[in-house]
Amino acid sequence: MTTDGVEQDFLAWRERREPELLARVFDRSGAELLRVALHLSRDLSAAEDLVQETFVTAIERAGRFRAGERLLPWLLGILVEHDRQRRRRVARSERERDHQRSVEEDPSAAARVVAAELTQEGESASDGLGGEQRDVLRMRLLDGLRPAEIASRLGRAPGTVRMQLHRGLEALRSRLPQGVTPAAAWVVSEQGAPTSESV
Repeated sequence: MTTDGVEQDFLAWRERREPELLARVFDRSGAELLRVALHLSRDLSAAEDLVQETFVTAIERAGRFRAGERLLPWLLGILVEHDRQRRRRVARSERERDHQRSVEEDPSAAARVVAAELTQEGESASDGLGGEQRDVLRMRLLDGLRPAEIASRLGRAPGTVRMQLHRGLEALRSRLPQGVTPAAAWVVSEQGAPTSESV
């Protein structure tokens, strides 16, 4: 499709703001923009959104278009910019979904992620605990080990480790400062009372 004269229509629209001029610009460039958008997005709905966003941005940036410039490449540059932003949003959303799925599938991963968020005050609170409690707490919260694994590593009875873990969590709960993240408090709460399933 030829786009001869589309630049004049756009410049005339910019000066006079007559809707029929903008409609002519769309009619003469929309099909090419949609073809490129479909190639980039592989989805008709997403491609149509890209074309719409491109024209909205072109209207907002009309003052930046210079006489003598070709309109279609200028519009395509805007379209590609919007597609880059769309891809970043999709990638971010996928990362968040993957993170959420990994947390749901592996609760110990949640404990490790949240333990990493503990503030310096929270670390200091655990430093104030007795050595045996501090060791089992760190192995549980930071390393994500189950009580049976901790017992095996430390050469202690599983029941002893569960009791030390329970007492250590109770002590840590009382020592956490007001400013500690809600997520960290959640880990302490969730990991709190040992049960037979936690072995």
